[in-house]
Amino acid sequence: PRRSQFEQVEENVDVPRYLDRGLEKNTTYWYAVSAVSEDGFETDWTTPVSANPRTPPKMRDAEHLGENRVAVMFDRPMGREIGNQKRYLLRKPEHISGVIPESAIRDRMGRRAILGFRQDDLIPGSIYEIAVSEVRDRDRNPIDPRASAVLVKISPAAELVELLDFTHLRVFPNPVRPSEFHKGVVTFDGLPTDTVINIYDPNGSLVERLAVTPIDRGRKEWLLLSNGTSDVASGIYIYVLEFENMKEMGRIAVVR
Repeated sequence: PRRSQFEQVEENVDVPRYLDRGLEKNTTYWYAVSAVSEDGFETDWTTPVSANPRTPPKMRDAEHLGENRVAVMFDRPMGREIGNQKRYLLRKPEHISGVIPESAIRDRMGRRAILGFRQDDLIPGSIYEIAVSEVRDRDRNPIDPRASAVLVKISPAAELVELLDFTHLRVFPNPVRPSEFHKGVVTFDGLPTDTVINIYDPNGSLVERLAVTPIDRGRKEWLLLSNGTSDVASGIYIYVLEFENMKEMGRIAVVR
């Protein structure tokens, strides 16, 4: 906006905040301020900043995507907080306590997040409530607390399909930040039984070897350990999956 488009809305403000009332929703307002010294010298205006009062964002719906994944949808593009699994809680309706997802992935548009849960968190045929807190839309408007939870029905159990390749492989979270958002675990999901997981450090040395047994039901966790004892350092680690005559390679970023 040009300087001529501004009008003075307040003067002699002597506290480090200002509340502008009577604004219209979904209208962008621009603000600039100046300071006046005790001898009457006034500084130049600051760089203008904008604000857009809107109705609070809402969680709109949730859908079970199968296995241990649930998608939650919002009514508008949201900020990066919806990609932090600590913002969510899965619980039985009308219960206070629950479980936090293992992972949360924000889609590119910011209207949806894919939550990953542990194998035993989602009981087939059950109805759960997913609550979210401390998230904002792209204009930094906090979510409406009256619309921050939705119900989701978990699909009935399907017959376990024998996996014979790496088509259904998922490795999450990646990158893994155990000191910030994630617990110190990387999950390999969708693996055939008898798969061998080899994990190498940035120098090419083997740090861990894991085997997928029938009791794992296609899922194995790496606890970010070297030889099952000491924590690995930050860095890029290479995993090599071997099953029969097939191999699959990828990278895991560990950020501590």
